[in-house]
Amino acid sequence: MNSMTKQSKVDLGLIALIISIISFFTCSSCFFLGIAGLVLSLLVILDNKGRYNKTQGYIALSLSIVSIIMMLGMLVILMLSGGSNRTEEEHQNPITTTTSMTTTVTTESTTSTTTLTTTTTSTTSTTTTTVTTTTSTTTVATTTNTAVQKEEEYKLISDTIKNNSYVSGRDFLKNRGYTATYEHEVTHLDFTVELECYTDDELNNAGFIITGIKSFDYTNKKIALYVNTVDNIKRIESKKNTQQILEENFDPSVAVGTLEMYGKQMYPYGFSLHMMTGRLAETAVDENTWFLKYKASVTDAFGNEQEVTCEAKVKGPESSPSVYDFYVY
Repeated sequence: MNSMTKQSKVDLGLIALIISIISFFTCSSCFFLGIAGLVLSLLVILDNKGRYNKTQGYIALSLSIVSIIMMLGMLVILMLSGGSNRTEEEHQNPITTTTSMTTTVTTESTTSTTTLTTTTTSTTSTTTTTVTTTTSTTTVATTTNTAVQKEEEYKLISDTIKNNSYVSGRDFLKNRGYTATYEHEVTHLDFTVELECYTDDELNNAGFIITGIKSFDYTNKKIALYVNTVDNIKRIESKKNTQQILEENFDPSVAVGTLEMYGKQMYPYGFSLHMMTGRLAETAVDENTWFLKYKASVTDAFGNEQEVTCEAKVKGPESSPSVYDFYVY
């Protein structure tokens, strides 16, 4: 009986020891071996009936604990190395996000459907999201097309009527459905009604032409135009040419200075042209003569100063100018 008890004690302790040794020397390649060695060694140690060799149980317990700790350490190392590898891969292969939007829009109170597709791709996961939004009765104003049409229409009208006869321009605009008003280019008076009082032949004989566009309303089909006569335009151009020649040969500042000196001779107690702020007229009479009109101040013998208007003609050449038709009022 004692022999059987001793044998059972030796066998269980030996089995626990063998399992623990195998688990230790295999670096806990099998988790269950370590656990089995731990459990058996605890049974041997906790046995109170003296059936097992407790020395073998303590050795098996130590080996089992060490092997389990080694196993856990290896698991931690593997987890850390795996996380590091994933981090490096994410740096090497950054997340790629592709967003594509397909929009279908129709005008004239039709249905508009917008589909938004977002695809996110990484080394570990792929997410695809599709959002579809549908709105009914959507009106989209064709602003761009309208602007282009307006520009083309303005160019067509300008090229057709500018510097051409009033009669042909009037008829052209009427055929295109426009309501037109006319303003004199020089006086800026409204000539719309006055032009309607004459026949087409009389207007053509007077030489009325359309010289430019003042305003253009494409939406409401309204247009305002400048008109003038050919003869008047020629006179204006002639004056411009005359003044240009005069400015080249006789500087207007010299003419103004000559007028100031002449005024001082005429008003010895005090005469001053307001050259900076008092200019009323500075035009060419001909290619050698300036007509000047300025605000001025004159002083009498008693020291009384008076604001007046001074006008005169100053004739060149620039080297020896002269003043005539001098008036102060």
